[in-house]
Amino acid sequence: MNIEQELEEYLNKSIPDKRKNKLRNIKVILCYYGFGDLVRPTLDEIGSHFLLGNPDGNKRELPRQIIEKFRKIAKLVDLPTSKKIFEIIESHDCISTSELQSELISKGLASTNTTISGLLNLAEDFNEYKGSKIYNVELKELSRSDDESKGEFYLIESKTHERLKAILKNARTLPGQLGLANFDYLTEFGDATDVEHVIKLIRCTSNMCVVQHDDSEWYIYEEGYNTLLNSCGKIFSLTNECDISILSSTLENSLERTNKNEYPSSYVIKKWIEQSRLFEIKGEGVTFLGDRHEPTEIEQAAVNYLQSVEKSDFSNFKAYLLGKAYLLGKAYLLGKESVDKIIFSSPLVTVDKSGGQGNYTYQLISKAAKVERHSVVDLNNCDIVPNEGDVGYPEEITKYIEGATKQVYVNVYERNPQARQDCLKHYGLNCTVCDFDFESKYGSIGKDFIHVHHLLPFANIGTAYTINPIDDLRPVCPNCHAMLHKSNPPFSIDELKELVARKICN
Repeated sequence: MNIEQELEEYLNKSIPDKRKNKLRNIKVILCYYGFGDLVRPTLDEIGSHFLLGNPDGNKRELPRQIIEKFRKIAKLVDLPTSKKIFEIIESHDCISTSELQSELISKGLASTNTTISGLLNLAEDFNEYKGSKIYNVELKELSRSDDESKGEFYLIESKTHERLKAILKNARTLPGQLGLANFDYLTEFGDATDVEHVIKLIRCTSNMCVVQHDDSEWYIYEEGYNTLLNSCGKIFSLTNECDISILSSTLENSLERTNKNEYPSSYVIKKWIEQSRLFEIKGEGVTFLGDRHEPTEIEQAAVNYLQSVEKSDFSNFKAYLLGKAYLLGKAYLLGKESVDKIIFSSPLVTVDKSGGQGNYTYQLISKAAKVERHSVVDLNNCDIVPNEGDVGYPEEITKYIEGATKQVYVNVYERNPQARQDCLKHYGLNCTVCDFDFESKYGSIGKDFIHVHHLLPFANIGTAYTINPIDDLRPVCPNCHAMLHKSNPPFSIDELKELVARKICN
């Protein structure tokens, strides 16, 4: 006999048949202890459910009186199933409510309708309550608004709760410093049993990601402060997509080794990126879906410098940053500390150490981790038409293939035909720089021929983006197009117009 059946049978025997509303009173008592349609009901809710009391009056008083009478007559010796359940509850310092319910059902002591919170109410009324309470995975006590049948909850004894709370506090702090923390690190904060309980709690947390590597597991809370999340926010403020391997190694290098525990390797970081809800992966490319952050002033100075060069050596990079720190008004020691942090552990900079100490080279991560994707486009359908043997425009043409049919590999950001059409519809077919018109010069073979120039170089975009044909594109002749790209970054339309005007005037 399970506890609900036992309690109902006991009430049928204990309440005289001649008593008015006997069946209703039995249902009220069962409902209060969790055997009914209401979830963790209050006395007011029970009164309203069973239409007790005046419609506009106190609905809790009559349910209170009914339950109080039961408390006075009930004896635990008459309820052996209840006694067994209370003994099982007392034997557990920490157990999930779903596990406890399954244990009780397997022993024939409870049914799927049995709630642990209802059993605690019954135990308290029989003075069998030992201080255990129901908590969520954050170790916060179950509230009236919580439904213990939905989500993960734990029945935890009061002293055990205090110990677990202290361990969990440290467990939440570690990943913020380390990026990802190893579960083994928690052993210093408590005994093995308590740590195992906390690890179970962590696994059930909604914003948690756990990575398996060899025989160990690493975990990270994917909200709140975390050094890896902060670094990703800065990296992806510069680019929309990164190569996953370069991103992983750069993030590993960015970790400041101030904690005594081992930091995650680039392999562990890569596994996290592959599993995390905060990243979207396409092939070797990865996009960050979390919050993005602006770099600091000195970081922005490093970004500006490395955008103007392909790579930099150690001495030039450091000299530039120290000078910039001075101009920003940083005190020497503070400025040197900021510069050293960028040179040795910035997430925005990749470091090539293959040349040995003193010969390191530095590159902006948005350049180093750019994902190369290519598709084959027939030259007859491509608006980039290089002369035989010429090198094409750097942001558009990557590689040539010789064959029976002339083909060219173009970047994944190749022109959108509709965007080109909308641009030419707005600006016309004359070159925006020199006003050259191919149809006027060459007749019918020059009709509709013109290049379209993207004002923002593709290398600075890093991934597919939505083109605004009016704001982002301009029609230019091949000569002017080539001249625009004689500078890195390219000249603006107005800058090239000014150079042409000066040449004509001279």
